[in-house]
Amino acid sequence: MTFPKVMPNAQEEEKYKLFKEDYDKFEKYCADNGLSALVPLSAMGGHPEEYVWRMMGPQEKVIRVSEENMKAVEDVDIDKAFPKCTKAYLDKRHFWISYRHGKMMVCKGFGGSSDDRGIPKPGSVVASTNVDIHSLHDFFCVAEALFGKADL
Repeated sequence: MTFPKVMPNAQEEEKYKLFKEDYDKFEKYCADNGLSALVPLSAMGGHPEEYVWRMMGPQEKVIRVSEENMKAVEDVDIDKAFPKCTKAYLDKRHFWISYRHGKMMVCKGFGGSSDDRGIPKPGSVVASTNVDIHSLHDFFCVAEALFGKADL
């Protein structure tokens, strides 16, 4: 999960801090016990219940945009580098992107099919591809290509 440098309000900042604290405790537990983040089902016994669901995956990472991140792109004109992403962002039909388990989907409309973020409603996927994303740059490059297939 990627979080912005500044949260919109104090309540959201507190929610982030709690989420990050919980995630850090899990990471420390895994490191202290020589575990990778994903543990086979046969090895689930004996671990705290609060961590078992995380061990089952998908593997999580918590990333927060930093001042250094912002400085690295301060001379980059994102609107020009990724014009289709910019156009989709401004489109009133509400385009959004889901990336889960190596599949990127460009979707249209509001919300997902359940309380699980990132799962689009049936019929809302405009374009999709299977791809391994390794950076934010990769993410936007793939999104730009997929938005090329969308009716913008």
